[in-house]
Amino acid sequence: MYPGYQPKPDDVFYAVGYTTRDISDNTHFHLHGISDRVRMENENLWRQLGPLVRAMQSGKVKREFVEVLSVDPFLGNYEMPYAGPHKEMFLSIEYLSDAAFRLCERVWDTAPGRDREGQKS
Repeated sequence: MYPGYQPKPDDVFYAVGYTTRDISDNTHFHLHGISDRVRMENENLWRQLGPLVRAMQSGKVKREFVEVLSVDPFLGNYEMPYAGPHKEMFLSIEYLSDAAFRLCERVWDTAPGRDREGQKS
């Protein structure tokens, strides 16, 4: 975690559940590349603006924390305690900060767990 970072009580996180079908379709792998994408975008900003600390101090950029928390909800007896709104069982759940969710929408033209038309995948 970033030194000095303090989560705020009003931070927004989006829960995205992945079913057996989602995992077999590799839907969940988009999030595995998000840290590489953040690094590449930071490098591009640095090439355009120079040192990012100075750019942030001058108001050209702002710092946002991109957070993705993963939960594999298995209990010891192989029961899965999390079900979606349509009673589907989730094998994995990702919690995305607002910044991470917006980044996914921008990079992949869709939000995690949705296809390009906005339907649940």
